[in-house]
Amino acid sequence: MCKLYTLKIANKMYIKNKYRIKSKFKKLAKDIYKAEAESIDFSNKRKAAKKINRWVEKRTKNKIRNLISPKSLNKKTRVVLVNALYFKAQWSIQFDHLLATKNNFYKIDNERIEVEMMHHNQDHLFNYYESSELSAKFVELPFKGDEASMVIVLPNDTQALARLDDQIDKVLEVDNFTSELLNVILPKFRIDARINMKSILKRLGVRRAFDERQADLSGIGGRRGDLVISEVVQKSFVNVSEGGVEAAAATSVSNTAPASASTAAPKDFMVDRPFLFYIKIKKTVVLIGRVADPTL
Repeated sequence: MCKLYTLKIANKMYIKNKYRIKSKFKKLAKDIYKAEAESIDFSNKRKAAKKINRWVEKRTKNKIRNLISPKSLNKKTRVVLVNALYFKAQWSIQFDHLLATKNNFYKIDNERIEVEMMHHNQDHLFNYYESSELSAKFVELPFKGDEASMVIVLPNDTQALARLDDQIDKVLEVDNFTSELLNVILPKFRIDARINMKSILKRLGVRRAFDERQADLSGIGGRRGDLVISEVVQKSFVNVSEGGVEAAAATSVSNTAPASASTAAPKDFMVDRPFLFYIKIKKTVVLIGRVADPTL
């Protein structure tokens, strides 16, 4: 049986070597969170960054590189959490590279740019939904094997992306799709993003772990207040093209409309403005992203 997709998630906690990591914590982290913990000398920041980056590169097939900069480390650094994700899959219904065209894409400020758009060689049935509440349209693009898919969330106007960001919980709850005959026109895009999660987690209310006056990570090592989280860094790599997400050429799986289907004209799903997307595997969302400019 061929492998339908590749998902690599790398999670690791690096702890200043002054503090011995408790064996009970190591076991819990590995058994429950599939994460590792390791002592490291942050004072030698170049060596420490190189070691962390090599580990991430190995776990993500060298697709995620330079996660940690030596500048972000120093002798005061005590705990660094790293997270990296790499996903690879082939479209179940592939876009035809011979049909690629240049089309206009309208950015949030309404600036018009020209981008390369992908097309199918004929209309296909896709899961589709229109939400008046969210003022957006949804289409689900399956990957080969149908265990994984990418959902494109297209706001009705260029200014609506921020509103979707603010309602991401409602966006992810949408599941009342219907099968529609569509002509999907999607820009190629690539995401290679490094995110400092510390500020984001603080906004979400996770503050004590970053404050040495309040942090209690003594279950990991040291005493109360010894360990605080210095950095939480995440980096994701996504490359969307005709074959799939970071995909090589492969035979297309047919999913055209049956002869008994309605002869109504297909709807155009033209992704010509900023949009959200998320990837799910067996109904579990593993990655969420936004594309404001496909050329970046």
